[in-house]
Amino acid sequence: MSLWPPSIVVAFGCGLAALSLVALQLRAGRQPDRAPGHRGIVIAASAVWLMGVALGALALRLPSLPYNVRELAGDSSVIALPGLATMLLACGLVPAAFALFWKRRAEAFGILFIPGAIALASLLFLAAWMTFPLESLDDVVGFPVLGIGGTTERWLRFVGLLLGPLAGLTLGVRLPLGGFRSRSFLVGLGAILVAGGVSYVVVVPMAGTSNIVELLRGRGDLLAVVGLAGYVVWLGAIAGALALIWVARRRSLFPDGAATLLIVLLSVPPAWQALVVATNPQLEKYGEVFAARQFLLSADREHLLDDTALWLRFAALQGVLTLVLAGGAAAVLISRRDPFD
Repeated sequence: MSLWPPSIVVAFGCGLAALSLVALQLRAGRQPDRAPGHRGIVIAASAVWLMGVALGALALRLPSLPYNVRELAGDSSVIALPGLATMLLACGLVPAAFALFWKRRAEAFGILFIPGAIALASLLFLAAWMTFPLESLDDVVGFPVLGIGGTTERWLRFVGLLLGPLAGLTLGVRLPLGGFRSRSFLVGLGAILVAGGVSYVVVVPMAGTSNIVELLRGRGDLLAVVGLAGYVVWLGAIAGALALIWVARRRSLFPDGAATLLIVLLSVPPAWQALVVATNPQLEKYGEVFAARQFLLSADREHLLDDTALWLRFAALQGVLTLVLAGGAAAVLISRRDPFD
C-alpha cells in the first residue's frame, strides 16, 4: 500500500466511518451515575498498567517483533517492560487530564500546559534513563554532541522530542469532548501549537536528531509535519473517544466491545496513511535502500517486508497502542460524573 489516491480515499472513508460510529455510540441518552472518584482511577490505571506489561512480555516472545522494539528492551526486559508500560500509561492519563483542564479552565491551561508537559517529559526521561540501555536511548534522541554533559543533553533532547506527541495527544483527546465555539478553545489550541513548534525546532533544526530526521519525509519537511501531526492527533482522538464510550454511562447502538473493535479497525487505515505520508519512502542506510516504514516494522534488516505484511504488523501495534492509551484516558475520565460538562 503506497501513497496513491485510492489508498487516500480508503483511509478517508474508514476515518469517516470510525467518527460516525463514535458519534452514534455517544448520541444516546445519558444514564447518570455516581462517579467512582480517585479509587476508580487507581484501579483502572493499575489494570491498564498490568495489561501493558503482559502484552509486552507476550510480544517479546514473538520472533517477528521488530528488532528496534526488541533492542529497546535490551537484556533486562524485567525492568524495561514495567518502565515502558508506565510511560505509555502516562501518555494516556496525562493528555486526558490536560484535555479536561483545557475544557474547564482554558486560560489557565494556555499558561500551564507547556510547563506541565515539560515536567511530565522530564519524569518520563528519568524513567527511561533508569530503565532502558543507554545505547537504546541514544538511538531515539541522538548521541550527545553539544558538550553540555551527556545526561543534560539527552534530557533536553528527550523533552523537546516528547513535547510534540504530548501536544498532539492532548488535542486529540480534547476533540471528542466538544465545545469548540468558544474563545477558550482557541486559547488552548494556541498553547498546543506553540508546544508542537518548539518540539519541531528542537528535534529537526537545532538538535538535528539524525536517527529521527532521516526517517521523516524530506528530513522533516511540511508534508512530514502534517502527516506526523495528523497521526498523533488521530491516535489521541480515537483513544479519547473510546475512553468516553467506556465511561460515559450511555445507552449505545452497539455493545461497547463490538463498537471498540470496529472503531479500532476503522482507525487503522487513516493512521497507516499518515505514517506513509510522514516517513521517508527511500532511506539509504547500511548500504541498502528501503522505506522508513520497513526499517521501523520489519523483524530485521535482512528480512525487509512488503507493504502488505507491514500493514498487518502496523494494524496489530496500532490496535494495542490505541487500547492502552484509551485505558489510561478512561482512568482519568471515569472520575467525572459527566466528562462532557
